[in-house]
This record gives sequence, C-alpha cells and structure tokens, in this order.
Amino acid sequence: MFAAYVRDLAFPSLYDTTTVIVRVSDQNDNAPVFKDPVYRLEVPENTNVAVVHTVVAMDPDSGINGQIIYSIAGLSSPIFSFRLVPLSFDFVKFQCCSSLD
Repeated sequence: MFAAYVRDLAFPSLYDTTTVIVRVSDQNDNAPVFKDPVYRLEVPENTNVAVVHTVVAMDPDSGINGQIIYSIAGLSSPIFSFRLVPLSFDFVKFQCCSSLD
C-alpha cells in the first residue's frame, strides 16, 4: 500500500492524493512435495487391515495453486489393487481394494 500524489503546473498548483493498494497474486511456482521421498511398506498377505499407509504431500502455493490431487502411477497387478482415499488437501490413505492373499 502506498500513497500517490498528483499536481498541476499552475501557480498556485492544485493537487490530489490517493491510496494505492497492490495485491500480489500467487503464481504456481512451487511443486507439491511428499513429506518423505520414499515410502517402504511391508504388508502381510493375510492382513485384514484395509488402510495400508497414509501419505502426506504439501504445496506451499496459495489458493488453487496449492491444492493437490493424488494418484497411483505404474501399479498394474491382476492379483490385487489399491486406491487412494483423500482425507484432506494434504493427506490421503493408501487403501487395499482386494485381498492380498
């Protein structure tokens, strides 16, 4: 925020002032980052637990630029499947969709 001042060249000069408010909008200049770079999980095949793990990622941008979407990449197994269940914009559950046995 700052004040701007304008005057004419007459004598005596006339003038006016105004307040200028500048809002700096966020740019999408930060990539989302997982809390840990690698998640190593070991799940017994006869487990009854549906939630395998909860992962956390954050994006320091603000507004829509800071909202993140999770997905599973490179997982193709005909034996079992997983899905991600969002808990919030920052947390997601890694959940089994089929038996591991």
